[in-house]
Amino acid sequence: YKRQLITLTKGAIKNGYINLRGNLDKFESRYIGASGKDQHGHMLLLDIGDGETFGSDVCSTYHRFRNRTALKALVQKYGVKAGDTISLKKLSTSHWSISKM
Repeated sequence: YKRQLITLTKGAIKNGYINLRGNLDKFESRYIGASGKDQHGHMLLLDIGDGETFGSDVCSTYHRFRNRTALKALVQKYGVKAGDTISLKKLSTSHWSISKM
């Protein structure tokens, strides 16, 4: 599967989100939900390496993973900062890896 490269902004780091704008078509529709509490999609598994994984769907309203813990963990683990590029790679339909480039 092809990697999606995403450059992190200062706002993304501060607020703990991975901007998926322009990449929603990479996810099957069942994994995409709206912003309401009862409108979540199915869970994806986000893998940041070393056995650390997080469950999240994709919020179509804001074009980002709903669970912000993965980016916070990347910041702590790898020191990612604004301007850095991360790689988002599909391992299977519901399993994605996220890593610092």
